[in-house]
Amino acid sequence: MHNKINSELALFEAFITENPSSQLFMPLAETYLELNRAPDAITVIERALPFHPQHIGARLLLASLYQKQQKPQEALPHLRRAALILAEQGQVFAELAAFIPQHAEALQELAAKLKQALPVLGGVTQDYENLNPAQLKGVLNKLESLRKAASLRYSLQPVAIRRQSAN
Repeated sequence: MHNKINSELALFEAFITENPSSQLFMPLAETYLELNRAPDAITVIERALPFHPQHIGARLLLASLYQKQQKPQEALPHLRRAALILAEQGQVFAELAAFIPQHAEALQELAAKLKQALPVLGGVTQDYENLNPAQLKGVLNKLESLRKAASLRYSLQPVAIRRQSAN
């Protein structure tokens, strides 16, 4: 079984090496993490980010891995970029709220949460050299909670639609 996993992993690695712009880099990085191969996960994500610069999940995972390695200076550029991406998305949620009345309340709530986070995130983008590990962890937690809030809002919508069509 161990040999089968290694041979499948080798195929996966070869595919990503030949196709560095593939979206499959995240499953490979997550597989490395499951195998306690964090340095390999970091390498895969770093190689893929030039092809996927807006991938918040990859940036957050990479920042988290660097934080676990006690390398906050390597984590900070990814946190800064994630903060900027989230700031851009905050406006998207506000605009969507204006066009989708049936979801306006949920989207406005999410936009408000993003706006609340921006002062904290702004500190990361402007004064990141003075961040201590506890502050960096706080920023990581804030970004993760925002990501989960956005995921939850979108994952609940199909369930509600299925329930309506079943009745």
